[in-house]
Amino acid sequence: MVVDRELVGRARKTVLCAGEIAVLLVSIEPSLAGAQPVRTVHLRGRMRRVAAMVWFSLAMAVASARPLHAAEAPRQVAIIVGEGYQWEEVYGAFKEFVAAGVRVDLFSRDGGRPQPQKSSLLTPSENFMGSDSTNRVTIGVGRLLSKSKLLRRVTDATLFQMGFGIGRRIDPRRKDNTLAVQLEDRLQHTRPLAELDVDHYRSGGIYLPGGNGTYHHWVIGHGTPKARLDPALERVLRDAAKKQIVLGAVCHASGLLALVVDPNEPERPSMVHGRFAIGLPDPVERFINLLGLIDREWKMKTLLPIALLRSGGAKISSLRVGYAILNPRWVVRTSHRIYTGVGPKAAGPVAKRMNLGRPPPWRSR
Repeated sequence: MVVDRELVGRARKTVLCAGEIAVLLVSIEPSLAGAQPVRTVHLRGRMRRVAAMVWFSLAMAVASARPLHAAEAPRQVAIIVGEGYQWEEVYGAFKEFVAAGVRVDLFSRDGGRPQPQKSSLLTPSENFMGSDSTNRVTIGVGRLLSKSKLLRRVTDATLFQMGFGIGRRIDPRRKDNTLAVQLEDRLQHTRPLAELDVDHYRSGGIYLPGGNGTYHHWVIGHGTPKARLDPALERVLRDAAKKQIVLGAVCHASGLLALVVDPNEPERPSMVHGRFAIGLPDPVERFINLLGLIDREWKMKTLLPIALLRSGGAKISSLRVGYAILNPRWVVRTSHRIYTGVGPKAAGPVAKRMNLGRPPPWRSR
């Protein structure tokens, strides 16, 4: 029998605090020798309550003890990557999971190397200067950036913080970014989605990164009234919902939840129906499309994240969309086991919330 360290630590602090109070009260009692009997009785009553608190804390510590295997398996998380994925939305979550000691498994629909969204692997200035867009603003900004190294640095730093492009610290092209290089290597050999068994991820959860290729890849008949989710991904999400496994989704991937019905709540048309959720704001998507800074094969004209979430019954007001534009790191707790985020900058926060939202150590798994 091994006592859960976290709970015992809390119980120990409670006991020490109660003990200090008891010592303080005992040290005060001699000074009350000449006090009135009523005050002495009150003091003794307080000491009895403190003693009861101490014993209660010890009892809770013993009750929280649970048997653990000598080598308990680490928590596991599955990251499901689709074609046209956004690099930072994978890296941000991967980094948080690894830092928390969580084992990460990477899956894609057919296995192997899914194609990334090219613009997510270029700096903002590289996107402007290398764009084949006919937009005059994009062409003018590209020419201006090509003439000034300082302006390129300022532009890269500013737009990267807003979730556009890639930054120096997470660029897998730089060999000193060890974790980014490791992730890039692992993305070369993802496992097929058919091999994903949701039971292996009860302790961690399932995470969906977005990207401009999300709907092209996962939604069959996207842009039509009969749009439906890819059967393989739908099976995984329905099984995860049925078994109460934590789900995280950011950017375009949040909209995929609007196409899945929770088996535990068949009265709801989708997982997000009647609940708060968030994804990449449609005005941002339209603006980037207008500038021509999205890979041509992944351009979205009819199906947008917020519009898709609203079609699934999600509660998203215009005020929330405006706040999402101002706060790209925003995470919304859609339900007790579903977390949705705005965009690339919300990948890390969503992963953190998934870690914090795991079942308490004393709850049976």
